[in-house]
Amino acid sequence: MSLFNFDESMKETIEAIKNPRVGDRFTEMYCFWMYVLDYSNFMVTVLTAQAPCTVPRDGEIKKMSLDEYRKRFIHKTMGGIESSWIMLVDRDNDVDGWLPRKDPAIPPELIRGL
Repeated sequence: MSLFNFDESMKETIEAIKNPRVGDRFTEMYCFWMYVLDYSNFMVTVLTAQAPCTVPRDGEIKKMSLDEYRKRFIHKTMGGIESSWIMLVDRDNDVDGWLPRKDPAIPPELIRGL
């Protein structure tokens, strides 16, 4: 992953959105961090957190269908090229225990859509 080569980074980002893996980490201006916590049965669970933050404690959890996830983060440019407003930072981060059902340290009021 190279954040200095925009075309390469965007290609890797689109691939990661189309085929999410637990531990994918994205960033963008309004949502400093987004981690994929779970992907099963065509449902994607993510944790988003604004800086300054301590993850997972300061995050908000959202669950959506794979189709909704793809539609939310992939759009087409005027030239018909797939693009995204988030960028993949890296993959395969260790997020084990970050879901509330596994880790009671995440307050229940942060759970959205579970």
